[in-house]
Amino acid sequence: MKTIFALSNVIFLICVFSACPIYEQDPYNIPLISLTGTVTITRNGIPLNHENFPIHGVSEDTYHQRIWLRAYLSPDGSNVGYVRSIFSNETDLALGKYTWVMDIDSSRIPGLIFFEVIIPSASPTNIMKITEGIWIQNNNSIVDIGTVNFEVIRLFGNLPVTFNGNPPSEGVSSLSTSPRISIIQSDDLYSYPMIIQPNGDWIWDTPADSFETQLVFRVDAREKGGFFSRYLNPDHTITIPDTDKEIIFPDYPNLDFEAFSLEGTVNISDHSGELRWLELDFYHRDFPPDSLIGRVTISNHSANENGLFEWSLLVPVFPLPDELIFRLYINDGEGRRRTYFDRLEIGNETDLSNINLGPFAFN
Repeated sequence: MKTIFALSNVIFLICVFSACPIYEQDPYNIPLISLTGTVTITRNGIPLNHENFPIHGVSEDTYHQRIWLRAYLSPDGSNVGYVRSIFSNETDLALGKYTWVMDIDSSRIPGLIFFEVIIPSASPTNIMKITEGIWIQNNNSIVDIGTVNFEVIRLFGNLPVTFNGNPPSEGVSSLSTSPRISIIQSDDLYSYPMIIQPNGDWIWDTPADSFETQLVFRVDAREKGGFFSRYLNPDHTITIPDTDKEIIFPDYPNLDFEAFSLEGTVNISDHSGELRWLELDFYHRDFPPDSLIGRVTISNHSANENGLFEWSLLVPVFPLPDELIFRLYINDGEGRRRTYFDRLEIGNETDLSNINLGPFAFN
């Protein structure tokens, strides 16, 4: 295993990208001293490191950057210090042991200090613990926080997601985002959705006592403007033990969303040529919670040679014949705005690649 090198002094950028909390006071106006110490971190009694608990998108060389420490005067008191760097060597890393350097308010030493430890996790919120108070006489000795154990359950699985048999679009745009899996408790409390990787892998970490043992799972995705959703086990809940568990959905070795590909134009009369903002929303009554099944947004968009504005998107399949409600929002960027609502009848013989909407007057 590689030696993990010291984290350079770029605390602000680390906080932005890892969602760690920011020091509550301005360190430039407070006399600071440096404390050096160690902490041994375990997860369910196992040393915490990249080899034992990997996270999607976090490399071995940057894993330690996701560990965060803060100092407090009491478990619910004011923040008086923040970690400046944290590092380990190959021997300590195998034990989950890390060395840290912290800047702390000099007026609080000597004194009793409580340390908050935040660990890397596949969780939308920080998983943290606050230690018992440690008396610090001065900054001349190494402060050993000791062993901090986190009881965390990791749920994981593999669920490749496709649209009409095609993989999701790469990257993130205004029209497409990665499929995400949510966990729903019996009181309709939703977890923050976690990303499903392109190969179908997903993981979700949570403190062992933070949710019920019977859960329902749902996948949500946005692809080429369309909104897609599927409950994976609506008729039965999955029981979660108090240990890591691979989640398998018997009905879904993979999840393929069937979709209609809609293309067409919008005829907007009485405009000067270019519109700053053009947005089309499509609604269907059978798709809860708000019936929105597709949205295409085009900014700084000019009409084609026929004076029409072109659009395209995917929407979930629905039985034909049927109708959609659509909303058209127009903004020329100069203070003039218009909103229209109308119905779109779609039958078995409708050419879905040539849907013409309008005309709609702008001026």
